[in-house]
Formats: sequence, structure tokens, C-alpha cells
Amino acid sequence: MMNGYDPSDVEGAPPIRGHGDQGYNTACHYAVQGILAALLYRDRTGHGQHVDASMHEALSSTTEVGLPYWFTKRVNVIRQTGRHAAATRSEPWLYPAEDDRYALIFGVGRDNASWKKIKEWFQSEGFGLQLDEPRFDEPTARQPARGTAEAAEILVEVGRFIAAHPADEIYRGGQERRQSWGVVRAPDEALTDPHWEDRGFWVEVTGEGRDDRPVRMPGAPYQFSETPWELRRPAPKLGEHTAEVLSELPRG
Repeated sequence: MMNGYDPSDVEGAPPIRGHGDQGYNTACHYAVQGILAALLYRDRTGHGQHVDASMHEALSSTTEVGLPYWFTKRVNVIRQTGRHAAATRSEPWLYPAEDDRYALIFGVGRDNASWKKIKEWFQSEGFGLQLDEPRFDEPTARQPARGTAEAAEILVEVGRFIAAHPADEIYRGGQERRQSWGVVRAPDEALTDPHWEDRGFWVEVTGEGRDDRPVRMPGAPYQFSETPWELRRPAPKLGEHTAEVLSELPRG
């Protein structure tokens, strides 16, 4: 219900379901946490527990603002194109660039240091000359979804600026100024992104059902110096380790 398009973008569009068995994955995620908690309790007390993971409850608690809005105000949030669902319509985050691709922005100048860099970038090309006015100095007045006239005015300038530049230039320039801005890409475009290549994100894995041919898969989502993360094997297949697990259980 929370995922999909604004009526102004696609009239009458239905909700968009997340693919990849998200319901099962979410319930399993909660079940693992429950099992680990039960194991810690057993190690300390010697008492076992029955672990029951409800898929419906697990999913209801992962709907971000949807759950608290309903519990506190009895209000259902509404889906919006490319941004968080909300109780009321917020300003768009998607803007067409000069090359007909879309740039996605997440906030504008949340702190004054980055805001100064954004203003200088825009104003160096003749955009947003009014943004030096004191009414734009307060960070909360600049952020989308707060209903301020300042935020609406800023996003008009953002849209004009993006329309005058290629999407990748907006992405790189925004990142340089500590903005969470990106480009809407097809999945295959991510596979050739220089940034991911430079940080060694992609790894070749065998055993993914392709006749043991290596398949490019996402690797470490983060890099730690003391506790390195790496992808060493493919995801387990259904029932692959059942015999191994059962062999470790006490026979009764």
C-alpha cells in the first residue's frame, strides 16, 4: 500500500509489491534475532524457549512511519513516487536532467556548511541568486516535507538547475558537496559504475545455478579495518544444510 506512484505521475496506478520474497526474508530476519536471544537466555539460565515469528507482525513493524502514524493518529500514509510514504503530499525528489535521465535528491543542505556549498554551486551558474536571503538560513526551513515556502522555493531552483545539467554531473557534484543525491539507473548500469569498480564491490561467485560459471554478485556493503567482510560462497539452497543441522541435534 505504501509503495508506488503519485496520482499526478501515474493516474490510477496500483501499489507496487517488493519482489524477492521480502515477506519471507523479513520474517526470517526476525526469527534469527529471536533464536539468538533464546540461545543467550538458555546459556545463562539453562532454560529453552519456544520461538514464534509472525510474518504479519514482522512486516507491520517494518513500514517505517506507517505504523506510528496509525497507532498515534489513526491516519494511513499515502504512497509517493520515489520517496517515503507520508501522511500528506511532500515535494518531489525526482527531477529530469538535461540528458532525459532522472536525478534523485534526498534533502538539500541539511547543515549550513553543505548548504553554503550548494548555494555557491548554483549561483556560480546564475541559479538561486535569492538563496542568500536570511529566511533560508534555518536548516528546518530548507527541508522537504515540512510544508515551508522556503523548501518549495529551493526545490524549484533545484529542478531548474538539474534540468540544465547531465544527471551524472548532478550526482557527482551533489556527492562532492555531501548531498545524498544519485541517478535513477537500470540494474545493468550499476554493474559498470566506476565507483563500485574502484572499491571492489563486485565479486565473482560460483554455484549460483549457472553451470558453475562465475556470476557477478554484490560484495561487502561496508569496509572495516578490524573486522573485514567478504562474500565467500553462494546463498544456501533450500534444504542444503538440513542433514547437517539434524545430525547435530541430540537423538531422543
